[in-house]
Amino acid sequence: YPGSSQGLSPRETGPHGCYVIEVEGGRVSDLEFVATDTVRWFVEELDVGEVASQDGLVDLLDGHLASVREAAEGRPALIRLSLVGRGPGHAVARQIGEEQLQQIVQERGEVEDPPIWVQSVTLRTAPARDLAALRRGGTFVGELLDEVERVRTNADARRKLSKMLGELFGRRDMPPLAGAEAEDPTQWLDAAQQRLLDLLVPEEVSAADVD
Repeated sequence: YPGSSQGLSPRETGPHGCYVIEVEGGRVSDLEFVATDTVRWFVEELDVGEVASQDGLVDLLDGHLASVREAAEGRPALIRLSLVGRGPGHAVARQIGEEQLQQIVQERGEVEDPPIWVQSVTLRTAPARDLAALRRGGTFVGELLDEVERVRTNADARRKLSKMLGELFGRRDMPPLAGAEAEDPTQWLDAAQQRLLDLLVPEEVSAADVD
């Protein structure tokens, strides 16, 4: 199978093309991918959780469009964009609304050549959580948050965590650290805390209901 010359839908993102194959002595000696797509599909997520203003959100969108344009390698792009994240950016994005955000992204994507055409912009943001409220009341979630904070503020506990992470991700059969360094366990603590809260505290449940 030589490859697909053109992505036809959002399910076919990234470069498409074919391989130039060199054969010597009945064996493949070299493979070279050659992109042949004239339009490139992108399905992207952009974290806007920490954005505090509409101007800040537009600046973030501009930066993301620039990275998409670079990845498109000189050809037009089609993008399906989801805005995600938890924090003040939720209120900022909701105030603008999906329809106007899509119009903003479309207009700014078409300013430069080659253009970026927008298929959709979807809001999947969430408000910031009140961690202080979740810690109160002696709930299971509160105890988990207290334990995370204990490790975060205890140098000996952080060293032990770094050692365990280094041993775990030093194994050949483990995937890369996915953007977090074992030497800095606070990144892992933050990610673990966020994941626990996502699993244990649904949006519609208040802190007083968590036990």
